[in-house]
Amino acid sequence: MKIEKNLEVQKGNAWPLGVSKTERGMNFAIAVDLREPFILKITTAAQIYEIPMHEYHVIGDVFAVTVRLRESYFEYEYIAGSIRLRDNYARGLASASVWGEARPEKTYCYWNKKFDWKEDRPLEIPCHDLVMYKLHVRGFTQHPTSKVRHPGTFLGVAEKAGYLKSLGVNCVELMPAAEFDEMTAENENLYVIPGKQPESYKMNYWGYGRAFYFAPKAAYAAGPCPQEEFKKMVRTLHEAGIEVVMEFSFEEDTNKNLIAACLRYWAEEYHVDGFHINSACVPLDLIVTDPVLARVKLFGEYFNIDDSKNIHLPAGYKHLAVYHDEYEVCCRRFLKGDGNMTEYFSNLLRANGRSVSFVRYLANHNGMRLWDMVTYDEKHNEANKENNKDGTDYNYSWNCGTEGETKRRKVLDLRKQQIRNAWMFILINQGIPLIYAGDEFGHTQQGNNNPYCQDNEISWIDWSKMRKNRAMLDMVRRLIVFRKSHPMMHMEKPLRMMDYLSCGYPDFSMHGTLPWKPELSEKSRFMGTMYCGKYAHFEGAEDDFIYVAYNMHWESKEVHLPILPKTLSWVCEEDTTGRMVTGEFVTSCEMAPRSVAVFVSRTRIEHEQPES
Repeated sequence: MKIEKNLEVQKGNAWPLGVSKTERGMNFAIAVDLREPFILKITTAAQIYEIPMHEYHVIGDVFAVTVRLRESYFEYEYIAGSIRLRDNYARGLASASVWGEARPEKTYCYWNKKFDWKEDRPLEIPCHDLVMYKLHVRGFTQHPTSKVRHPGTFLGVAEKAGYLKSLGVNCVELMPAAEFDEMTAENENLYVIPGKQPESYKMNYWGYGRAFYFAPKAAYAAGPCPQEEFKKMVRTLHEAGIEVVMEFSFEEDTNKNLIAACLRYWAEEYHVDGFHINSACVPLDLIVTDPVLARVKLFGEYFNIDDSKNIHLPAGYKHLAVYHDEYEVCCRRFLKGDGNMTEYFSNLLRANGRSVSFVRYLANHNGMRLWDMVTYDEKHNEANKENNKDGTDYNYSWNCGTEGETKRRKVLDLRKQQIRNAWMFILINQGIPLIYAGDEFGHTQQGNNNPYCQDNEISWIDWSKMRKNRAMLDMVRRLIVFRKSHPMMHMEKPLRMMDYLSCGYPDFSMHGTLPWKPELSEKSRFMGTMYCGKYAHFEGAEDDFIYVAYNMHWESKEVHLPILPKTLSWVCEEDTTGRMVTGEFVTSCEMAPRSVAVFVSRTRIEHEQPES
């Protein structure tokens, strides 16, 4: 043991890297391929300490010391000559607490404070039961209409837990919320000075790219301790029955051991339930076999689990889910009436993986909003100052007759009708539905399909639209309740289109305007789908038969529904036009142009009215 300026110092532990608390004190461990001397500089409220780290080599490239510190808060940094060494395992940044403030010098801090988790534990909701909600921590509550006490923060998200619960979602995905530098210019070595931004400067509002992956973003905290506020948010959401998934955009050259350690740290320290990861650089074989992460959900753009040269999942492993824009593209094309989409749509509608689940959405952060999808034919990214050349050129959108906002009643009515249809596509399918925050009440980005640099009302959720579009919000809530009440709508295993129960009906079947005769030609724009409730149970009883009719044609269709067992008849549960009478027995119906309707089986005895 040595005494450095009245500070007890001794050789530390090589693992874990970063800063951790031990019985002997605070352990500082850093891995650097460096042979020249460097120092650990610790700054407390009372004193500054400098420790020669080259004297504390532990093993390999790891240097570590354990020091006795009485202070609960301190800052530290590693310095080699005039260079500051980056601690990739830093748990927090000392100079990053103000959003949008230039910070040319980065120093690291560690907050040594216990947190009362109360009775919190992982919710472990099965993937097939999830209804996801994706949000940007700052943009979710930064707008004045959010009416939260702590706008743009983790606590602001926690304040909206009641709203999220009332909506019916049970999983929130956070866009990157680890410590990233939103002020990084196009030149990574150029730090922005307030009032003197270079012409090329654009804010990294979304947060993708290089980050300190172990540190919650300090600018997303209302107070001095983002670690504690992140935990409060997780605990509050868990109390509301809502899981928390974090999105990480690891750089391709990120050390695989760091990635695994990062996910393990957030799951253990912050009780995070899952991670959306960029699959290309993540060591999936290492993660799925890690006992700490055995029940943690993993979301990615793809997983090569079927290739014999790649990973084999442990027996019973059911925690992988794939994001893919195939469903988004197909649904948008079918919605606007493109030909040759009917069979493609119905196959995707029932698709469900054996080893993985599928995340289904019609709008995500990298594309047009749901409302913009029916309002603009073309992207409008002029605010990004890239001559409208950024973002995808084709969004499979349709403006319903007029580009942009309008007061024309006929156009507005058609747009609202198309949005109602879109919600049917999102919430009535066999995958995991994902709602992009604000879409449930018609938030717009004014046609911008790539607002990665827009820290303003283009990206901030305008909560006043919740009152203006109450009918849309109510429909979303109804559909989520309907989905949760019918396990046939979210089966754990793939639907087989077979009568493997010998009950007279397959689990899933496709129909045309006449039962059992699907119309799959290029010109067809109608599809009927039936789910047989005998293949699933809800609260101890068989589920209902469910028939969903999709008419994406610009003409009405006379539709005949399949014949049910003798004691059952069809009633309309939901109709996107609002013209059908709900609760009335039907055997056929006239489907209005561009409409969707849901019918459910009911026994006649339950609904017959007593004689007067």
